[in-house]
Amino acid sequence: MPEAPSNAAGLIAPRCPHFRLLDHWRGIACLLVVVYHSTIVLQALRPVESPAGHGFLARLIDATHHGNVGVPIFFVISGYCIAATADKSRRQQHSTATFFVRRFRRIYPPLWFVMLFLGIAYLIFDMKLAPGIFSDEPWAQLRPWWRTPLQMFGNVTLTESWIHHVLGGQHGYFPGQAWTLCYEEQFYFVTGMLLLVWKQQFFRLALLITVLTFFGRLLAAHYGVDIEGFFFDGYWLLFAAGIGVYYQVNYARGLSTWLMQGLLWLGLAWSIISWPHPHYAPAFAFAIMLTYLHRWDGIFSDARVLAPIRWCGIRCYSIYLVHQVPVKGLSLQLYKWGITDDLGTLLVTIPACLALSIALGAGFYWLVESRFLNTKTVKTKDAKPRAAMVSP
Repeated sequence: MPEAPSNAAGLIAPRCPHFRLLDHWRGIACLLVVVYHSTIVLQALRPVESPAGHGFLARLIDATHHGNVGVPIFFVISGYCIAATADKSRRQQHSTATFFVRRFRRIYPPLWFVMLFLGIAYLIFDMKLAPGIFSDEPWAQLRPWWRTPLQMFGNVTLTESWIHHVLGGQHGYFPGQAWTLCYEEQFYFVTGMLLLVWKQQFFRLALLITVLTFFGRLLAAHYGVDIEGFFFDGYWLLFAAGIGVYYQVNYARGLSTWLMQGLLWLGLAWSIISWPHPHYAPAFAFAIMLTYLHRWDGIFSDARVLAPIRWCGIRCYSIYLVHQVPVKGLSLQLYKWGITDDLGTLLVTIPACLALSIALGAGFYWLVESRFLNTKTVKTKDAKPRAAMVSP
């Protein structure tokens, strides 16, 4: 097999950096999270001793509680995509400042807009039309002005997961899913710093950070040091799994392929045996699956039957940002209207929450997120302009 072409810096080109099926997986992950959130009210209010709390339908409802597996799927995908972006940056000698600007533009402005829109929604619905529909228990989504100024600063800057270690206080995420974005931003920051320190050795440096994170997490647990909220509390390993998938499908050959696959399997075994956290085993299992699915990327990604999932995947950030508070309100209102059984939840509440989340996400994508995509206008052969992504 001939060597892949290299650039002026002598860096070998990746074999196939664009993994189109990841858009579909984004859609699946996002919808899983919506389904998970749509049944929290029922699970909190349904009496344990009730006959409705047992049987096949109840097990289906209980299964939706595993929908939070969408979060580790997101993290692995992010690891792959940002590794692709970092790899492109080091090969084409892009400035690290450009990397940071694009990541900032992609994440922060949509977050700020959704905070604004949700604040208005609280004023209209939670205070006027249906008092307490968002902020009442169960699964209370507290009004933003009930949080301290420091907590709001932490949310606006996405430092809320760790800022309490420095300035004191407690977590107070707004919206609630912002905790995942705090880890995303830390991952982007570390990746950018690796590019700044030594672009050509990005993958080796990422491996070094992974090893240090693994042993640092073990030492912190052994000595009782609280590092929750920092990327090195263990969540880096989920992003690292995505980086590992990117490296394996694009650069690994021979022994290095087996080594990378072995590390992913070792991570899976370790997370099952020694660290029974709900996010780690699914992340490593998903990463392993991606290494095998990549060879059929074209077949699956072009399947028309999967097009709606890809459509949701492209808008997944918008759906993810906007869905949690409205889903809480809708699911609670439907419960108050009498949909309190498992069958009604499966046939009405879950579809309604999915429809609302997708509709709001699509509107937010068109109105806000699409304005901040890292795109450029290109011309196709028929001279019609279109938008093309220039980075994952």
